[in-house]
This record gives sequence, C-alpha cells and structure tokens, in this order.
Amino acid sequence: MQSLPDLKKIEKQIYQSVFQDGIYDITWGFLMLALAFNPLFFQLGVNRNLLFMSELILAAAWLILGKRSITFPRMGIVKPSPRRQQAARRVMIAGILLFLILVLLILVKTMGLFQITWNSLPTAPLLFSLFFLIVFTILALVMSYYTLFVTGLLFALSIPISELLYPLLGEPLDTLLPFGISALIILGIGFFRLIHFIRQYPKTSPEDIDAKS
Repeated sequence: MQSLPDLKKIEKQIYQSVFQDGIYDITWGFLMLALAFNPLFFQLGVNRNLLFMSELILAAAWLILGKRSITFPRMGIVKPSPRRQQAARRVMIAGILLFLILVLLILVKTMGLFQITWNSLPTAPLLFSLFFLIVFTILALVMSYYTLFVTGLLFALSIPISELLYPLLGEPLDTLLPFGISALIILGIGFFRLIHFIRQYPKTSPEDIDAKS
C-alpha cells in the first residue's frame, strides 16, 4: 500500500524554496556592505539622509526586480498557508515590540541615563549585539529561513569588533573591516545560491511548453 505524502513537509519545502534563490541573502549582504562603507562616505561629505534613502531604495528595487524577473518566472508566487500567515502576524507583532525596545535602548543610551560597564568596558555594544542576534534568530526559526541566523550572527559579531578596532584603527577602518568581511560572506552565499537556483530551475518560455506538449 502506497503511503500518502506528508503535506506539511511538502508545504514547508515549497515555502523554503522562496529563500533558495539567494536574492534575500544578496539584499542583506548589500545592506551590510552599505553599513561598512557609510563612515567613509560621511567623511567625504555625503549627506546622511540622502545616503540612507538611496541604499534602502536600491535594496528594495533589487529585491522586487529580482523576485519578479528571476524567481517568479521559475517558481511562481508561493502563497503561504493559513498557519504560516498566522505565524507571520505573530512575527510582525513581535517585530514591532522589539523595535520599540530598540528605540528605547537608543534613547536611554543617548540621554546617558545609565552607563553599564564590565571590566571597564562599555557593554552597550554587547547588548545591541545580543538584541539583534535574538531578533534574527526568532525570524530565522519562524520563517524557516536559517541563513538569516548566520546573517544575524555575523552582524552581531561585527558590532563589538568594530568597537574594539576603533582605538586601534579609527574611522572608517573600524567599521569597514568587520562589516565589510561579514557582507562579503553573506554576498558570497547569496550569489552561490542565485547561480545554483538559475541552473536548477531554467526559465521556461511559452514556446518551450508548446514544443514539449
């Protein structure tokens, strides 16, 4: 007797295929690379707000155009199940709460209401690193997008390393080195996945479908 397929497993595999194209990884890598080079651009006199907006627009444009021109023609649009839609709503609520906590931490640190040190070292970078690592870990587990944990880990490690390098190298190398290396690792993963995805799922034209039929 032939066993029935595991529908939940199939649904999970289809959902995870959304992240196998490497486009999200390349987007995260680009944003981290932007963080690495931003101090250099600031020293050159580039307007901060204009730079931030340009980087976000470029990242969003790549994400949208990449999905529309590369992923959707090969995989179609994957509609999440009601269970995953409910999980997405929980992630959104948790994300809003975590964002408010982050804003509160930044305000408290900016106003100098407390100074926490450990062995004469400021612990604020470690707190921010831990915060971002927790956020990325939760998102990776809920979204079944486990490369996001690697992204969060590299980002979290780059923050204290940048703080340690500042007295030794100063700006912009203190940020350029840790965030730049992390960005290159993520970009490498993204481009490797993108090339593998394009080879594994060649784009099929209507003429090819008619020829096969």
